[in-house]
This record gives sequence, C-alpha cells and structure tokens, in this order.
Amino acid sequence: MLLRAVIGTLLAANLVAAVMAFKPFGGSADDLRREQQALRVQLARLQARSATSKQLVEKVETARKEGDQFLAKYVTDRRTMSSTIQEELNRTAKERGSRRFPPRSICRPSRAAIRWR
Repeated sequence: MLLRAVIGTLLAANLVAAVMAFKPFGGSADDLRREQQALRVQLARLQARSATSKQLVEKVETARKEGDQFLAKYVTDRRTMSSTIQEELNRTAKERGSRRFPPRSICRPSRAAIRWR
C-alpha cells in the first residue's frame, strides 16, 4: 500500500515535470518571440499615431492663434463699430452741409432678428 502511494506521488511529479518541460507556462521561446514582435509593431503604430496627433494639435493651436489675430485685426466689436459708423455719417453730413444724424444706437436688433431667436 505504501509502495502504491510512493509510485502514485512519483507519477504525479513526473506528469507535472513533463507539462512544465513541454509546455512552459510563460510560453515557448518561439511564442515569446512572436509576442515580442507583435508588441514592437503595436508600439511603432502607437508612436506614429502619437506623432500624428501632436502635429494635429500644433496645427489646431496655430489656426486658433491666427484666427484670434485675424479677428483682432479685421473685426471690431459692436460698440466701436457703432461709434465709427456714427462718426462717418456725421462727417459726411457735415461735408455736404446737411443735417447731422441724432446719436442713437445703430446696433439694435431688427424685428426679424428678434423673431428668429
């Protein structure tokens, strides 16, 4: 009986050793090489995507900066525009000798604009 238990234990130990020898748990050397190669390819793709994203971010920042510069250079706010138009109208009226326009808010929204809100 004791002999059977010892032989059974040795058989189990041999089976465990055979499994570890023929199928290592970390994978065989070929499996590990294939996995390493796949990870290298994946890393290269991710680095390329990261570089593309960085270029896109730079383009967006440049566009935003240039857009802000354009707006600052060519677009005026409503108050400045209103007073400038009023001054031009008054200057033109004075040159022609006609009456001056009364100061009023030129930038009032129209009825149509109010309706579409």
